[in-house]
Amino acid sequence: MIFRSTSLLLLALVTTISAFDDLASLLDKPLEDGKIWAVLAAGSSMWHNYRHQMVIYIEACYAGSMFENILPTYIEVYATVSAGSGGTSQACYYDTFRKTYLGDFYSVSWMEDSDKKTLTNETLHQQFNVVKKETRSSNVQEFGDMSVSQLPVSEFQGRKESEPLVVPNVPMDLVRSDDVPMEILKRRLQMVHTPEEHIEISWKINKMHRNREFLSGKVKEMVAKLITDQKFQKVILEYRFILKNFECYDKVQNHFNRECFSLPKNEYALRFMVVLVNMCETRIPSYLIIRAMNDVCTHPPTYGIV
Repeated sequence: MIFRSTSLLLLALVTTISAFDDLASLLDKPLEDGKIWAVLAAGSSMWHNYRHQMVIYIEACYAGSMFENILPTYIEVYATVSAGSGGTSQACYYDTFRKTYLGDFYSVSWMEDSDKKTLTNETLHQQFNVVKKETRSSNVQEFGDMSVSQLPVSEFQGRKESEPLVVPNVPMDLVRSDDVPMEILKRRLQMVHTPEEHIEISWKINKMHRNREFLSGKVKEMVAKLITDQKFQKVILEYRFILKNFECYDKVQNHFNRECFSLPKNEYALRFMVVLVNMCETRIPSYLIIRAMNDVCTHPPTYGIV
């Protein structure tokens, strides 16, 4: 988050993003109930006396769900995200020494653009278009007050010109961000030197598959308890409704987090939160969803499903 301000008086404008798929794991540490909070700077007397402007860059799968039909267009907050509410972001630059991915495609794109450009000559919207064109494999989007996007990038990132930078030409190694844990293990398996290493990493891959199947099976079982029609089940499991019934979703998401799978401790569960959204948006009462959870989630506490 980048601020441009003429006043030090800030008001916390708090927005919950309630574990939408991958967001909680990617935007620092979620609270125990599976929620994290993005604190936005507002004006000294709400937006009526607004004296601040904010630019937000967010790299996360389904990041658009934070702002779609939520962020107003009149409070001088401009957000650009790596993916829409129905899309994933991508990790890049796999490091064989550190055995991990070093960056995310969208974030790398806008930071490299800032490193190379004279920021006083480029507007935020121009940079957005550059990044959108560069990261064609994900649906980069913008939200909020578009008048802010007409300001120079330098207003938010500084006017000092950077030293000339030559970016090395290396493989991007693009992979969906929510597939990173599995892809890292697969890459490690290709680099083993001993039979023992091969057995160990193969076991970890198989365990990850089994854990994921266990969790997804519980979600499917829950849906089947509520819906007998298989076509309707498919809609609930695969479609992506826009969340409007926040009261229902808040109740069922909290219950899922407490009684089924802890969201901060089982990142893979985050991608199934859309199923809860879909059930709420198709007017299945929250008490019935919670009852189905109680029937299905009889397993002991489970951690580490990624």
